[in-house]
Amino acid sequence: MKLITAAIILFIFSLCSVQAQTDLSKIKGKVSINKQPEDLEYLNISKSDFNKISKVIENIVDIIKESSIIKVPLGVDIEISTQILPYQTAEKIRGVYEPIPANVLISLYQYVLLEDGTISTALNAGTTISININWIQQLLSDYLMLSTSNLKSLESQFPDDKVDDFYFEPKIIEKNENYNKFENGIIAVSLNNKPIYVPLTQEEYIKTIIKTHQLDLAELKIVLYQDIPNLPTKTKQESLERQKSFTESYKELAKVDPKQAELFKIEYEKANIEIEASIEQNLKDTTAYKEELLTGIKNRQNIIDSLNIELNSLSNEQKKQQAFYSNDVTGRLSMLTEPNYPGTRALVKINPNFYDKALPKSDVQVMLIGCNMHGQYDVNNYDSSGDELKLEAERLIELYKQLNWAKIYSAVK
Repeated sequence: MKLITAAIILFIFSLCSVQAQTDLSKIKGKVSINKQPEDLEYLNISKSDFNKISKVIENIVDIIKESSIIKVPLGVDIEISTQILPYQTAEKIRGVYEPIPANVLISLYQYVLLEDGTISTALNAGTTISININWIQQLLSDYLMLSTSNLKSLESQFPDDKVDDFYFEPKIIEKNENYNKFENGIIAVSLNNKPIYVPLTQEEYIKTIIKTHQLDLAELKIVLYQDIPNLPTKTKQESLERQKSFTESYKELAKVDPKQAELFKIEYEKANIEIEASIEQNLKDTTAYKEELLTGIKNRQNIIDSLNIELNSLSNEQKKQQAFYSNDVTGRLSMLTEPNYPGTRALVKINPNFYDKALPKSDVQVMLIGCNMHGQYDVNNYDSSGDELKLEAERLIELYKQLNWAKIYSAVK
């Protein structure tokens, strides 16, 4: 028995020794391709549109598979995931046309030696190359300044004035006839190299800020003039429903365990006393709460009035000028500044005319390519110092440089 135990220990030791001596960078990894299942109802597109954009994705994947890194992935596992995103009719929301968005994501996972001596991939990390189709929000998401999604509920009040998200203007660091490269490392390839975003005017910005305050004001008034007056009726109804629910549960429990039912009743009555006391105190506290709401309503209305005064003080020419924003005190309630103000940043919105409405919604009109190497985004300036998983980043850079981007870009047509 001792000989068997010793043999097992020796085997485990030798196995760990072999694994420790294994050059992890030489391990041939696996390549997996995850395709999205066809679900036309979920995607909100036709069969023909699904087939057409799927074909584009398949062609891109075929080009990716031509790389030697994909054919022989040393030291890493590679996962290629593709998806078509649910088609949303943006015209109903922002009054702009958008084609069907899709995505190809390449993820690399480096082999590492775990504490127990086994070899596995570091799945909690990973480096990626993303190829986004008809999805310009990928470029601007890092620069979001103001999301106006909550204003959709006010659309009935402003039927002639659609709203959109606002962004700080990204810097273009490389520009030619084929594409633009931005400071966050994303490359944008589009039809006719149209601008993805356009300047946001001072008038658009101030009007939208006014709307956000109007929304807050409307919600405060609902609480003050509807919720609080209805509170006694609401709490009484909740109390009746709570009592009804208890009675039903008590009767059912009494049929199978009378003793347990009585204990349940005692606990309910004890808890109900505390609940009713809390409700009574809340009703008493509404007077002070009303005062707070009235103050909030007054302050909000003052802000709206002041912003309207600021807007009306601008000439027609100034209203049409691009908005520049600063977090510093600018002397303007809107926080807008002159272009040369220290620390100021230009504001933009998605170009409402970026996409060509005459083209089928399954056509590729823009492609955005981005990389992520543990928080670094430029393959030409990757700093490996301090990166414990630099092999997967280095493999990704090799893959990126091997890919035939001209053939991939050709999908934009």
